[in-house]
Amino acid sequence: MILACHAYVAMTAPRPYRQALATDDAILQLQAGCGTKFDPEVIDALLDLLGHNTPAVTNRAAGVKLAVPPPRETTGGRSRPGWVPGA
Repeated sequence: MILACHAYVAMTAPRPYRQALATDDAILQLQAGCGTKFDPEVIDALLDLLGHNTPAVTNRAAGVKLAVPPPRETTGGRSRPGWVPGA
C-alpha cells in the first residue's frame, strides 16, 4: 500500500527534471502497473480513497464485532455530553 501511495504522490508532484503528471495520467500509470508493479486490490483501494472509483475489493470488515464500542464522535470542537476524554 505504501509503495502505491508513494508512486501516486511521486507522479503527481513536480520534480526538477520533469513536470508533475495530471491526476488522470497518474491513475492510468497505476492501472497499467496492476498485476506487475502493484497489487490490483491495493490500486482499487487507493483509487477508492482518492475518490476515483468504487472499490472492487470486498468489505472484509463487514459483520466484524468489535471488542469495545467505537469512541463517540466530537462535534464542532466540543465533546458530546457524557463523553470523557481518555475514559
